[in-house]
Amino acid sequence: MTQQPAEESLALQFARQWSTLPAPHLKAALSFLAPQMERAHQERLMAEKLRHRREMTGLIAGILISLLSIGGCIFFGIRENYWAAGILAGPTLVNTLTIFVLKKVPDSRSAAASILMLRSLGDRQAPTPAPPQSGSPMV
Repeated sequence: MTQQPAEESLALQFARQWSTLPAPHLKAALSFLAPQMERAHQERLMAEKLRHRREMTGLIAGILISLLSIGGCIFFGIRENYWAAGILAGPTLVNTLTIFVLKKVPDSRSAAASILMLRSLGDRQAPTPAPPQSGSPMV
């Protein structure tokens, strides 16, 4: 017996084997083949519906997280909490959209941009006072 390809269904393999037999046997094989192919078709439809549902759930979750992030950025920006606003905006927002909507892993450049933005926020948030000069009167 020859080896059949792996993607062929079991019912199709049986039909190929039975096709060399007389007509009544072929009729029996075809009567078995039709329901098997219908079940396989229904399984593919269900898998496609599940894949579509998961894709839409991820898309909706990404949009909601992005909108909440933008709203939080505005909220914290109004209250002059630049650390929180900076974390919620910029590369973090872009990475969230990349993960949920595009379903890709963010590249290393966006991680470097996140770190750079956090460092620049740290410099703005806590300025260091200049040391007093020697010989000048203290006020």
